[in-house]
Amino acid sequence: MEKYKIGIIGCGDISDTYINTINKADWVQIECCSDIDFNKAKEKCNKYNIKNIVSPKELFKRDSIDLILNLTPPKFHAEIIMKCINNGKKCYTEKPLATNLEDGKKIIELAQKKDIKIGAAPDTFVSSGIQTCRKLIDDGWIGNPIGGAAFMMNHGPESRHPDPGKFYQNGAGPLFDMGPYYLTTLIFLLGPVLSVQAHSSKAFPKRKITSSEKFGQKIDVEVPTHVVSILEFKNNISVNMVTSFDIWKTDVPDIEIYGTEGTISVPNPDFFNGEARLCRKGNTEWEKITGINNFNKESRGIGLLEMIYSIKNNKNHMANIELSFHVLEVMEKIIIYSEEGKRYKIESSCKKPDSLKKDIDLDDLNYNL
Repeated sequence: MEKYKIGIIGCGDISDTYINTINKADWVQIECCSDIDFNKAKEKCNKYNIKNIVSPKELFKRDSIDLILNLTPPKFHAEIIMKCINNGKKCYTEKPLATNLEDGKKIIELAQKKDIKIGAAPDTFVSSGIQTCRKLIDDGWIGNPIGGAAFMMNHGPESRHPDPGKFYQNGAGPLFDMGPYYLTTLIFLLGPVLSVQAHSSKAFPKRKITSSEKFGQKIDVEVPTHVVSILEFKNNISVNMVTSFDIWKTDVPDIEIYGTEGTISVPNPDFFNGEARLCRKGNTEWEKITGINNFNKESRGIGLLEMIYSIKNNKNHMANIELSFHVLEVMEKIIIYSEEGKRYKIESSCKKPDSLKKDIDLDDLNYNL
């Protein structure tokens, strides 16, 4: 069987996770790596026995590549995706799809015009815990959903990340960096968003790096670092969501969904290894629910494999461009509302993503957990 060939652009830390996931599927091959820093591409090729190191320009022109995996920083996402489309290459990109809605519209219009498939992270909603939560909701275990809450709150990456400055630049911050995980999961569980309200603030105009690589350096903060929003979903469910890099300590849940018959505790959507928990009316303790699939270990990149599998089988992939564009619009409208105080209706929509289908035999993926 001829292998589906992938080229990677962007060889930073996250590429290790993707490469390890991709290498578990014996029907996919990483053909080459590319990075504006040649040494980073060389390092990954040597580490994973990838044969070819190419320049970004050569990558887009390489005939042997079926799809380009875009792992560049967010500010380059739109540019890279557009180049992929214009060169007839399918693309799967790290989140977010773009850093502003205007670029997102250009991507989706060009992809539709050229009939090029685009996929986008995050894919953690494929995880066992989150898929199980969806089944609990669909099967009526909490009755009719009436609301929810989502919290991503910590004190930022400057104490642990080797290069935390990029998290405080335009197009990043807690909302654009971590919001895609939470919003994608909420949309998977509850459907598309109708409107947003929000407030944002910036607790510190500068940040001090305390991680070892750049210890003591100061970061200029360009974006809101504490964003509070109210999401109104099309099915008349409202969710409070907070994304913040200004919180030292908290015990709030990651995501909870409230229903007429009970509550579901959804695991952290940034990871694959969390468990679903359920508390129904009349009970006082959480019940851990056994996962409905085996994706309970780090599998970042499984959305890319599912995209390729779906293309080969003439199906729509789960981590698709309509979903990622909808998430992008929600995030941008949250920021606009927090600055202007106006309620914005979300113009885009998307299909509520399907659960993993029973007719997809996961053994066909040859994915070795």
